Amino acid sequence: MDIARAAYEEALRRHGMLAGTIALISVYAEENLAEVNGEDDAAISSPVADSRRA
Repeated sequence: MDIARAAYEEALRRHGMLAGTIALISVYAEENLAEVNGEDDAAISSPVADSRRA
């Protein structure tokens, strides 16, 4: 999963997306995967996700 995330994030960088936008999209993707897998949102911990919940 880490390799796929890194490749996806690098593609977004090459396309010209800002680092903050890439981080936010990655958090959304992790949340979506956790939901699909039936995990609790609290299991995902990142500074961006935490700031969105505040």
